[in-house]
Amino acid sequence: MQQITIVGADRPGSLAEVTELLSGQAIDIRDISTRAIGDETFLTIQVSDYDRALNLLMVAGFNAVPEESVLVRIEDKSGALAVIARQLADEGIDIRGISLIHQNGTHSAVAISSDNDQRVREIFVDQLFN
Repeated sequence: MQQITIVGADRPGSLAEVTELLSGQAIDIRDISTRAIGDETFLTIQVSDYDRALNLLMVAGFNAVPEESVLVRIEDKSGALAVIARQLADEGIDIRGISLIHQNGTHSAVAISSDNDQRVREIFVDQLFN
């Protein structure tokens, strides 16, 4: 799963600008999350046309960062994310981002982006969605 993270100043209207830009070009947003840290906003999206969306955002002047994620199935229980974080830390893998994508009561889908996505795939080979 590929996602795009847009980094910018935390200000009113930035989410509207991004969503209007994409919808104006018939690019569907499949998943979106945003978080403000200090004066900055991090908007992460998954879209129907990754390459076109990334190009469109960059041409429009947004600080759009391409990011690939590994989608992993984990048990939906307390401490499951801690286990993943520890496994990756012990392997020397730097987690750049982790997002809980879906929960169904028994399992969860977690999107992980790292400095070594291939190694993440190897570690969680039996738990991969993609």
